[in-house]
Formats: sequence, C-alpha cells, structure tokens
Amino acid sequence: MEADVPLLVPEVNAEHIALVERQPTFERGGFIVTNPNCSVTGLVLALKPLVDAFDFDRVHVATYQALSGAGYPGVPSLDIEGNVLPFIDQEEEKMRREAKKLLGRWSGGIVPSEIEVWANCARVPVRDGHLEAVSIPLPEDTDPDEVASILSSFRGEAQRLGLPTAPERPVLVRPEANRPQPILDRMAGEPERARGMAATVGRIRVTDRVLRFFLLSHNTIRGGAGGSVLNAELAHRRGYLG
Repeated sequence: MEADVPLLVPEVNAEHIALVERQPTFERGGFIVTNPNCSVTGLVLALKPLVDAFDFDRVHVATYQALSGAGYPGVPSLDIEGNVLPFIDQEEEKMRREAKKLLGRWSGGIVPSEIEVWANCARVPVRDGHLEAVSIPLPEDTDPDEVASILSSFRGEAQRLGLPTAPERPVLVRPEANRPQPILDRMAGEPERARGMAATVGRIRVTDRVLRFFLLSHNTIRGGAGGSVLNAELAHRRGYLG
C-alpha cells in the first residue's frame, strides 16, 4: 500500500505500473510491483467494467474462500472439516482498502476510488477457488442481460497487448442457475496457458435496484502465481525489464 508501489491487475489498472519510476531503486534497475489480496483480485475483474458502465459507490460481498488461500500447512483439518470459519484475519479490511487503490483514477498518481467494499469473509472446506456473493446498489434498475453483456465483452490492457498469460476473456458469464462452482469453474480461461486466469460470473439478478451475482476466481493462480507472471509480462511489454 505504499504510495509509489503499484498494486496491479493488468486488466483493471495497467497504467498504475508507472509508479515504479518513482521508487528510489528504479534508476539502478530494481523496482517492486505487488499483487492484490487474492479475494479482491477476482472481484475487481468484474467491478472494473461495471464501474465504467454504472454509477455506484457501494459493494457488498460475502466470500467463501478456499483452504489453499491460507497457505501451508493452513487450517487444521479438525477445524474445517464439515465446518465454515467466519473469520479471516484482516481479510475484510484488505478488500476494502485495496479496492480503493485498484479502482483509483490515475492522474500522475493514484486518486483513490470512492467505492466502498464491505466484505464478510469466511473459510470453507474447498481446496481451490474463492466464491463470492456480490451485491451492488444501483441508482436505477437495469436489465440482467445488459450486465451479462457488459461483463462478457470486457477486455483490458492485458488483452489489447496480447500478453501470453492473459485470458482471451477476463470475465466469463455462465447462464446456468447453479454456476459458478469451484470444482467446475476454477480453471476457467483460454488459451491453455491462461487456464485459471479468468473470473467466472453467474446468477446475475437485478431486484429493486440491487444487482446481485456470484463470482469465482482461482485464488492461487489468478490471485497468486499467475497474477505475478501476468504483471511481469506487462512490465516487460512496457519496457521495464531488460
């Protein structure tokens, strides 16, 4: 969260990478770029096209986070088997804080977004894949099909540049009533190199000016190692790597 360190998701805020030029080590060839929290990574992939299309300032999200997000050795089996843990230390605060930076406007520096992300985070007995239930109050009703079209047609800088690890479509929309599911959708993304790099959205509904949907992303691929590789590809394409 340092002011001169980009918190980067290339489809969302690729321009923020220019912050590395302000780091004191940059002239000597070294700089730092960081990944966001794994739970906010998938969320902002879906929020970015919605922010561009609609006027809203609040997002409510309940997360169902996989065991692999806790690292190794992680959560003791007797604590999680047949159970849900409704507390992940600092997770809710990170989602709120990091979303403001990720969605912030670039003006020679980052102007934090006014959007407030209010999260409730839980650990569930799933190995990989963070599922999130998202609710967004809107100023007026909109057609769920329009929302689906906006999400499906979204392409970011990573796609425009054709970065090797970027999924062709960063957000996939499933029409089925029972999707997304971690076991079926965590490896979403094409081509083969980008498997696990796309976020999947389903159950899009709009009722009484509240947009609701479920979102799934692979926490250790898109939210971890794959996200780091994609950031490096962007840095290379922008000329920051020799």
